[in-house]
Amino acid sequence: MVFLPFVVTFLMILVLGGSLLFTSIQNTALEKKIIFSQKSAHLSLMSSQALAKYNLLKTRAHPIKKPKAKRQTTLLQKAQTNSRHSRGFFHSSKFNLWPLVQDKHSPLSKILYDKAVRLIEILYQKESFYQKFHDPELAKKILDAMLENKGEKSLVSLFPKDPILKKIYYQMMQGTNTKYPSLREFFKIEECSKNAPIQFHYASTPVLMAILGKTLGQEVLRSEKEKQKTQNRGTTLTKQQMQQLLLKNPSSEFPFDHLEKVFSFSLKNKGVPELYVDQNLLITATKTPL
Repeated sequence: MVFLPFVVTFLMILVLGGSLLFTSIQNTALEKKIIFSQKSAHLSLMSSQALAKYNLLKTRAHPIKKPKAKRQTTLLQKAQTNSRHSRGFFHSSKFNLWPLVQDKHSPLSKILYDKAVRLIEILYQKESFYQKFHDPELAKKILDAMLENKGEKSLVSLFPKDPILKKIYYQMMQGTNTKYPSLREFFKIEECSKNAPIQFHYASTPVLMAILGKTLGQEVLRSEKEKQKTQNRGTTLTKQQMQQLLLKNPSSEFPFDHLEKVFSFSLKNKGVPELYVDQNLLITATKTPL
């Protein structure tokens, strides 16, 4: 009987130690799987970028149209064929802040300002880190703080000076794998002094909605869906079709004369993919163009 407490204690130590060891092995296996997925995602993204650049150079050297071979569609390939994908896989799909960063009082900046605020709200207003402030003007305050850094050429350089806004901006820049995207997926700063800042044909759905407004944006998506029934999946409206759509919607919050000021309808400079998502673990890999 004297030895019974020692036996029980020893057995409890064995059970507890075994449980901790099993948990440790499980965690190590999960971490290993995530690390491998991250590396695989980055390699897949680099491969996609290299292939996109190779195809671009090949097309320029030998501009011969060849029928596309059928192949198994991946998540990234789906994004490449759909210029309105919900996440910004291409550099050309983003909202260009260049005019606002250079001079927020210019005529074009005044047009873009409210639309940039709206895009921030579309991307983040439903998230807990944003909602806890209960501030309807939060997106505006964040953008104003960003634009205090006049003349900067990267989103990293636009960190607000206010400690609270800086923390929010950091979370926006980081993004998550499964909940909300990084600010870098939908905004960019790229010189466009001779061209309109937004590339219409490649603009992602959130960017399109922020600029056109929900009603007109949905009408564009509906019209493009109808058009794509008889044409290529990635087909978007032409400038003439957008003009006709605006004439049919005179009460739209997007005036007709803003069309060519805001949107470039060029099909050039689509760019290369900048984001890859591992479908199994939803690991996101991002990389600037090669």
